[in-house]
Amino acid sequence: MKDSMKMPITFVTPLASGDLLVKTVYPALGGGCQKVDATFTKDAMPGQFRNPDMGQDISVLSSDYKHYAILQIKMNKGGVQRVMMQLYCRSPEVFAEGAQRMQMLAPQLNLNPSQGIMFPQSDECNNAFTK
Repeated sequence: MKDSMKMPITFVTPLASGDLLVKTVYPALGGGCQKVDATFTKDAMPGQFRNPDMGQDISVLSSDYKHYAILQIKMNKGGVQRVMMQLYCRSPEVFAEGAQRMQMLAPQLNLNPSQGIMFPQSDECNNAFTK
């Protein structure tokens, strides 16, 4: 499935409560744009958030707070846990230092950097929602 996916657009907004509002839009496989809005509740540990309804936990692994953030996302569905790492950048271009840091962190999470993928960019959904 990852061979046919395109890069999503994601807005992460910190809320006054410390929770995160995450808005994502991506080109759907059958055409059009798929939107997902979710609120992740702040956990007891700094940089950790969860959304039990979605079965997802997010941990901020690294960030320079200006250019990039690397997140670990754990998804629990049907009793199966999947772990992935995602690089978020403030611009459409990949921030090189963030990508290098991600490569260094992958083995610590038992992830193989060679299995990673960079989704192709798409402007299909640029106007699907406003921040």
